[in-house]
Amino acid sequence: MATAPDVTTALDATGRRFAFRPAAITGNGSVLVTISERGEVERIFWPNVDHGQHLGELRLGLERQDEPLWLDDGPCTWEQTYLDGSSVLRTTAEIAGTTVEITDLVTPAEPVIARGIRSSSAERLIVRIAPSLDGDDRSGAGYVDPGSGALVFYLRDVALAVQLVAADATTTLQESNGREPTHDIVVHPRCRHTSDELSFYSWATDPRTEKIIHPPRLEDKDNHLIDALRYAVEEVRRSGSMMDVVE
Repeated sequence: MATAPDVTTALDATGRRFAFRPAAITGNGSVLVTISERGEVERIFWPNVDHGQHLGELRLGLERQDEPLWLDDGPCTWEQTYLDGSSVLRTTAEIAGTTVEITDLVTPAEPVIARGIRSSSAERLIVRIAPSLDGDDRSGAGYVDPGSGALVFYLRDVALAVQLVAADATTTLQESNGREPTHDIVVHPRCRHTSDELSFYSWATDPRTEKIIHPPRLEDKDNHLIDALRYAVEEVRRSGSMMDVVE
């Protein structure tokens, strides 16, 4: 006879997180973020706390000898606490002689979670993200915003953006299909209009102030070639196979 799992201790498929409860939460009434006891962001609910969640995976790690040391994986040890009775959460990870502090807060008036990361060693930070917009981890698209450098994922009226803010830092993006890294997407010089659309695609802004409208949504114009490109490669992307391109 099958027995029900212990909802207080059962782990999910990753083996890193509780299956039925978060260790910590933070939010502002519009955004609700759940965080594991290891400092891994588990779920992001937006534009209201009872709406869909949009995150598949968001992991942090250090690059050491060309290999990732994930801060939410063994052989780490972790401590976690809210600061001074606030909703600001701090997780401290000890991994292979290095101490890393992760401080999480959701800004009071904007749908933004800020993660402050401090390390005792000067090693490259790795951020791995897999979106699951409205719980759908197979659809959607993404681009790099030319103005901010943010990596933006979107599906219909939902968007999830990740931006690195650090002094004297450089960012390298690497795409993966869940197994091996894939090649960069290159637009042929002959596809001038496609290149223009990808370069200037942006958030909708208020024409009076030129500021991004909140809640954020993508500008639904000048995007016909982007849509056509997405439709053309969707089946290939879903299958994980490659397609030969013949000129």
